[in-house]
Amino acid sequence: MRVATTASATNKEFATKLGADEVIDYKAVKFEDALESQDAILDAVTQEYEARTMASQTVLKQGGVGHYMHVLSTDWQPSSRESNPIFVMLPLLKKWAYTLLAKLGQGVNYHCDPVSPDGPGLHRIARMVDEGLVQPIIDRSFTLEDTSKAHAYLEGGRARGKVLIDVDTTLN
Repeated sequence: MRVATTASATNKEFATKLGADEVIDYKAVKFEDALESQDAILDAVTQEYEARTMASQTVLKQGGVGHYMHVLSTDWQPSSRESNPIFVMLPLLKKWAYTLLAKLGQGVNYHCDPVSPDGPGLHRIARMVDEGLVQPIIDRSFTLEDTSKAHAYLEGGRARGKVLIDVDTTLN
């Protein structure tokens, strides 16, 4: 497997240490100009990357072979536009249309599934962390009293890994 990712130039070494074979500086280069004939794209960013990926005829393998996967979060607060029933149906309609085209040997496979809480899944991940199979990247840890600082840090968009809130569970 060959893994390519986007990151800023300052995070190139970090992404390489995590296993990326190719790091595209998204501030200097459009990923669609740097990637060609990928088997799969996992997009956890925004609809902007979706539009750019799907508009490209070269990023993903065509002919119903390539796979575009968009991770949707279920925890956002919808705007008035996103509350519109037509907007809510749009991902499902796109998924249906792209899937039909892929089955006909045209375009790419489109996967757009919401992420929702999964207790058993989190237990499996915790077990893998305990066994050393998964190593979480922790950027910073904040005390419970500094939760607002943690939120401000996250909103700054510079976190490289998970930001933790240390909740002291001991009773005084």
